[in-house]
Amino acid sequence: MIRYIGWIALFTFISCSTGSEIDTPEAQAFVDCIEEEIPTIDSVRYTTLTYQLDTFFKEKPKYRHINGCIIVHDQGVPVYQYYHGLHQLRHQSNDSIHEGSVFQLASLSKTFTALAILILVEKNKLRLEDSVQQFYPDFPYSGITIRSLLSHRSGLPNYMFVYEDSIRSKQAPPDNQTLMQWLIATHPDRYAYPNRKFSYNNTNYAVLAAIIEQLSGQSYADFIREQIALPLGMYSTFAGEAWKSSTTLPLTQGHEGKRAIPVDYWDYVVGDKGIYSTANDLIQWYKALQSPCLVSDSTLKKAFTPQSFESKGFRNYGLGFRMWLDDEQQHARYIYHNGWWKGYTTLFWFHPEKKCGVILLSNVKNKAIYHIKDIIAVLEGMPSSSVEMEQED
Repeated sequence: MIRYIGWIALFTFISCSTGSEIDTPEAQAFVDCIEEEIPTIDSVRYTTLTYQLDTFFKEKPKYRHINGCIIVHDQGVPVYQYYHGLHQLRHQSNDSIHEGSVFQLASLSKTFTALAILILVEKNKLRLEDSVQQFYPDFPYSGITIRSLLSHRSGLPNYMFVYEDSIRSKQAPPDNQTLMQWLIATHPDRYAYPNRKFSYNNTNYAVLAAIIEQLSGQSYADFIREQIALPLGMYSTFAGEAWKSSTTLPLTQGHEGKRAIPVDYWDYVVGDKGIYSTANDLIQWYKALQSPCLVSDSTLKKAFTPQSFESKGFRNYGLGFRMWLDDEQQHARYIYHNGWWKGYTTLFWFHPEKKCGVILLSNVKNKAIYHIKDIIAVLEGMPSSSVEMEQED
């Protein structure tokens, strides 16, 4: 089933932008703060963008065949929404993806982990220059700071590649604390010395999630729910398999081709992945990243400051966020994060100055959704050949 939502949804979205009832004064205060910070979209621009995007997507079949959803937004208001396909491909009807469908965010979860760490920084629970050994004294790798982990400059080994097969065959799937104890006990060789180079690695964010649990006295899932999701009115957002198994929300199933992907051995390690959400909740997430309501402007600026070039060129990584730099390579022109995990493919992109963005969520492995230069061109009002952004693989 295909669903489009056009311009008639503008005023309903503005008046009910979280997609759920705000049921606590604290949540309402956060939402009010966010709405005050985000400017109202001009009606002429809204109508123009809606028409241009509707025309564009009708001419681009690669997007029309996505099993999932697309939201293009301007000033935090969707100007184009598209829902297509099924929660589980083996179902042939009455299982259509819609506004409330929940997707595993894969590595897009790292943006939540980063903000959770920055919340703890603002609460004076830790500093970016603190060593991991301050929280786990027996951690066998010296010189690795919170900043090193956030910016993928730790040099740690990738736990998915070094965790021994003999353990996997005999023991239950690990959680983050079990993983930390295994790293401490076995001390697998590091990939590089810390702060020498960028190396994207899920271990960094699994360790950060363990530190969040250690400092807060809560599970990662509870911390994300209580400190981020509920205050922001993101009621369809949660973390971890325990929440997933108990929720009554409309969950999607990840697929590769038409094959459904079962629960994976690594699904209980979170922080690098493991957050579930909806496209509408991610609109609220975007708004939180554009306002000083969850963390201060100065803290957000740190998150969006280039920390490490991923490769020669303009692609860089901040504190939990990927970015494409401006011509001077000093500031982020675009901020984004993509993700893939066990049949899910996700993309979250926004333009910090023009305050527009793109959200794509699919429950079928499909890396074509990373190729959004054409969509950016529509938002920027320029030919796609003029958009200087590499295609993600």
